[in-house]
Amino acid sequence: MTQRKRCPRPNLGALLTAEVNEEMVAQALDAARETPDGFREPVVRHLLEVALTQIWKRIEAQPKSYIMSRNEFAVFNFFQFLDLTPRQAIMAMTARANYWSYGSDAGKRKRDSV
Repeated sequence: MTQRKRCPRPNLGALLTAEVNEEMVAQALDAARETPDGFREPVVRHLLEVALTQIWKRIEAQPKSYIMSRNEFAVFNFFQFLDLTPRQAIMAMTARANYWSYGSDAGKRKRDSV
């Protein structure tokens, strides 16, 4: 019986203190979506939670006008079932509406045709 080689685990400490960039977040989101236990991986969970915190800070700074990027929207949508305060729920609803009206491809096409 042959044993499968295990991939070396990433240095969790280094990843948890590293600057979170868009590519890392996209990979973490893919891992969380594609595998049943993906979100339970500490690195994946950390990267997505940091990204969500950064997105919320941007939304809170411009609650009526912030337009998320496609990647930000994907992360925000991944966490859509969080318990939110009434104020946060309104900001989340506005942020989603802004994305669909102005940030998404459909919103851009709609604006361009006017």
